[in-house]
Amino acid sequence: MRMIIFLFCSGLLVPWAASSYGATIRVAKTPPLDYSVLQDALDAAAPGDTIAVGPGRYDQFQLHDVIDGTFVQSIGWVQTEGITLIGDDRETVFVGPETQVGNVAGVSTVAFGVDRGIGGLYVRGITFQNTNFAFSARNECVIETCSFEFALSIALLATVTNGLLVRESSFFSCEDGVVSPVGSGNSNLQVVGCQFLQMSTFGVDFSSVDSGLISGCYFSANRIPIQIWNSEGVVVDSNETSGVTLGACGVTGGNATLIGNRFGATTDATFAVKGGAVVFASGNHIGAGQGATMFIQGSSRLTFNHGLIEPGNGPSVLVTTAVSEVPAHDLRNNYWGTTDLAVIEKWISDGDDNPFHSIVEFEPIATSPIPTRKESMSTFRSKFGP
Repeated sequence: MRMIIFLFCSGLLVPWAASSYGATIRVAKTPPLDYSVLQDALDAAAPGDTIAVGPGRYDQFQLHDVIDGTFVQSIGWVQTEGITLIGDDRETVFVGPETQVGNVAGVSTVAFGVDRGIGGLYVRGITFQNTNFAFSARNECVIETCSFEFALSIALLATVTNGLLVRESSFFSCEDGVVSPVGSGNSNLQVVGCQFLQMSTFGVDFSSVDSGLISGCYFSANRIPIQIWNSEGVVVDSNETSGVTLGACGVTGGNATLIGNRFGATTDATFAVKGGAVVFASGNHIGAGQGATMFIQGSSRLTFNHGLIEPGNGPSVLVTTAVSEVPAHDLRNNYWGTTDLAVIEKWISDGDDNPFHSIVEFEPIATSPIPTRKESMSTFRSKFGP
């Protein structure tokens, strides 16, 4: 019997498959054990079973046909619905080689993956590392308190997924963190309470997503912590970015809602809205950007209220528009670091400076900083250490 529990978070439903009345299979390097090879245990599991993974490194690659002749070399590949995989502790259980291996016999490596159409996977307490892709999710699953490290490409790749929850997990020194690629057809994706440290490109990249949530996450030294591309109904809530970044958050096309985030200073534009995106934002703190604190392009429309917009070397708000219908942007009731309206006007490059650009409505202003929901830093230091 398989029991389904639904987690509700910000209007998104994600099924969680919990094993009930199934067998427990022990994978370990020393007795007691049922198997010493992770893939052998996965092949033996039936729906509802739990695989308990003992301390040690699991690094034996096997060739798998993912779909239509596309092969990967993986250490664990799930082909059974509704199984649970629990490691003793992510500090002691490692899936992946000891050093980085991008391919085996010319075939790309994946530490762990799920076949298309195979749902109900629950994973906890494991570190996936040192492969080209650390984890490939191809259907609904829940991943919590895991670590993803030193992926040469993407730490967690989501494709054709309806219902993925990644919770309280750590991503370290990968090319990209959680990625939903363009055209992937993903829906109901949630990344909650995770930390992303030293991602070479993106921390979270949501492209072609229909409803998603990025909440309570901490990003440090990511080139671009959050990117949302041609997605609908994505909520970005109570996140924090710090360290040297090119930009903190960009929304291109589609629509998104941003609430209570703290985006640190960046080397380009801290917050960018492009490609006709429609964005509603409230209670956000936007750090100064060397290029611009906020950048609004084309036919995009931004509503940004009750926040803090830091002045930088460039404009606080830079607007570029070259369309027949020039939109206006609602940036009222924000604190700008000053109460001098003439100074704020100079910080805004809009239709008052170029008649082909859109107008930024910024009055009335707030006369003092507006508190934002700064929850992530203290929370993450308690979870992950300083």
